[in-house]
Amino acid sequence: MGPLLERTARVLATFCLLTLAVTAVVFLAFSFVHRPYNAVEAELTFEATRAAKGFALYVDPVRGAWEYGEPPSRFSVLYTPFWPYLVGYLAKVRPVTDTVRIVGRAVSILAWLVAYIAPVLVAPRGKRTAPAVASVLGASLFFLIRNAPSGTPDTLSAALASVALARAAKRDRVDTVSAVLFTAAPFMKPSCLGIFAGAFLVCVVQRKLGYKRALAAGAAMFIGLAGICHVLSGGLWIRDLVLSTGQEISFSRWVSEFGSRSFVLGLPHVIIAVLAWRQKVRWTVLGPLLTSIAWSTFSMAKLGSGSHYWYEPTLASIVAISAMANAEPLRPALAAWVRVGVLAMSITVAAITVPGELEQMHAYGHYEGTIARLKERCISGANDVAVSVDPVIEFSVSGRMIVPEWQTSFLVRHGLFPIESWRNDVRHPNVRCVVLPDDIEHPSVNPFDLGRSNVYATELRDVVRENFAFDGIVDGLFVHRRR
Repeated sequence: MGPLLERTARVLATFCLLTLAVTAVVFLAFSFVHRPYNAVEAELTFEATRAAKGFALYVDPVRGAWEYGEPPSRFSVLYTPFWPYLVGYLAKVRPVTDTVRIVGRAVSILAWLVAYIAPVLVAPRGKRTAPAVASVLGASLFFLIRNAPSGTPDTLSAALASVALARAAKRDRVDTVSAVLFTAAPFMKPSCLGIFAGAFLVCVVQRKLGYKRALAAGAAMFIGLAGICHVLSGGLWIRDLVLSTGQEISFSRWVSEFGSRSFVLGLPHVIIAVLAWRQKVRWTVLGPLLTSIAWSTFSMAKLGSGSHYWYEPTLASIVAISAMANAEPLRPALAAWVRVGVLAMSITVAAITVPGELEQMHAYGHYEGTIARLKERCISGANDVAVSVDPVIEFSVSGRMIVPEWQTSFLVRHGLFPIESWRNDVRHPNVRCVVLPDDIEHPSVNPFDLGRSNVYATELRDVVRENFAFDGIVDGLFVHRRR
C-alpha cells in the first residue's frame, strides 16, 4: 500500500469512526428518552416496579398476582432476581413505571460504557489506539448498540465479564477479584457464560500462582449468589428461570440469527482470535475469547436469542487486541492486510449503523402514536386491560403484564401451564381488547420459532371469536373489542 493510498485509507477510516462515535452518542441520548420498550425490557420493568412497590416478585403463575385486580397477572420471573431488585431498589424513592424505566436504562448505558472502556485500559499507555478503534467499532455496531439503551441486564453482565477479563489479562492469571467478577456475570444474565467458562477452564488447566484461591473465591461467590437468589425468591428462582427461558433450539433460528450477520458478528471475532494466536497472546485471554465465540455462535440457535449475545466475544476480542499491543509487531505484509480490514470494517459498520439508527429513531414517535390510539380504543375504565401477543403493547396499554404470550405459549404446548386459566382470563369482562399482529382466521407462522402461531390464533381462537368482535386495524395491528 503506497503512502498516498495509506493516508487516504486512514482519513476515510477516521471519518467513519468519528461519525460512528457522534451518532452513537446521539442515538443513546435520544433512545434513553424516546425509545419504546422492547419485549424483554417491558417484562423486566414490570418486575422491577413490583419490587419497588414491595409486591412479591415471585408468584405461582397458575394462581397469579392479584394486586392489580382481575384478571390476575400470570408470569414467571425472567433470569434471576438481581436485576429487578437492583433497579427496584434504586427507583424506590418514586416507585412508578417511568422512574423504573429511567433507572434501568441509566444502569444499562453506564454498564455499556464501562464494558467498552475496560478492555482498552489493558494496553500500555501509548499503545491504546488499536483497542480504542476496536472498541468504537464494537460499541457502535447497530446490532449491539440498539440494545444498550434498554433497561435489561445484558450490558451489566457483559461489563462484569469485561472488567474481570481485563484484570486477568493485566495479571496473566485469574485472581480472586477477577474470579468473583467472572462468577457474578451469569447471575445478572444467565446467557453470559462464554467468558466465565473459558476463564475458569484456563485457570484449572494452567494452575498458575494463586489458582486455588481464585477457584475458592469463585466457588464461594457462586454459593453466596445462589443463596441470595434462593432467599429472595423463596426457593423459586430455578423454577422461574427454566419456565421463562427454557425454549428449544432450532437450526432455522440459527441460520436466521447467525447466518445473515456473521460477517460482522462472528467472522471478525474469529480473525482476531487467529491473529491473537499467531501473536502468541496468553491463554488467559485467548481461552475466554474462543469459548465466548463458540458459546455465542451456538446460542444463536436458541429461540429467544439475539444479537446482544455477541457483547461477550466482542469485548473479549478488544481485550485480545489490547494484549497484542505487547506482542511483536506484525509482519509488514500482514499489517497492511490488517489496515485494509480495519478500513473495510469501519465502512461496513458505518453503512449498517447510521441508517439503522436513523430508521429506529424515526420509528419511535410512530410507536407512541400507536399506543395512544390503542388506549383510546381499548381503555375507558380504571380496571380495563388489553391483552396481546406483544408484551410491549400489553404493558404500555394496560400498565401491567397479563400473560406474556411468547414464553407461556411454549409452556402450554408442553403441558406446563393450564390453558383453561388463560381462557378464563380472556373471557373476563375487564379485558376490553385483544390486539394481534395478524388475522386470527389466517394466522401467520414464524418459521424461526419452530413454525409456531400465537395462542390467540390457535388455542384461544374460539374464546376470542365468542367474546370479541373485529374492530379494525390500527397501524397494522388487528384489534378485537369486547362484544
